[in-house]
Amino acid sequence: AHEHTMAIDSSCAATLATSAIIIWFINFIAIIKSVVPGRFKHEAPPQNLEYTFDAWACIARNTSETVPLSYVIFVAALLAGADPVSYNVLVIAFTVLRALYAVLYLNKIQQYRTLCFV
Repeated sequence: AHEHTMAIDSSCAATLATSAIIIWFINFIAIIKSVVPGRFKHEAPPQNLEYTFDAWACIARNTSETVPLSYVIFVAALLAGADPVSYNVLVIAFTVLRALYAVLYLNKIQQYRTLCFV
């Protein structure tokens, strides 16, 4: 009987774990910075509440919408035996672009922010 064992490249696993920690940290900060204490009073909001742009809230929302699927794909590629060099380059690029996306969003630099959106 032929036994197939799959070995996961340790550098890929380390790169993925580091990326996840960095993105988690950025998202954690975004969530903390976007908290509005008045929303937790268990009462109806005032009717004359004006909208104010909150970049931190947008970063937190966007991260929660897009990043989980990205990591599912990264794990699937890792389990499928992706080329370690290509894998690490892509995960690092993703992490750098997501961090840059947050910085550009905070500084309201739309054109370049869109280029970093992954």
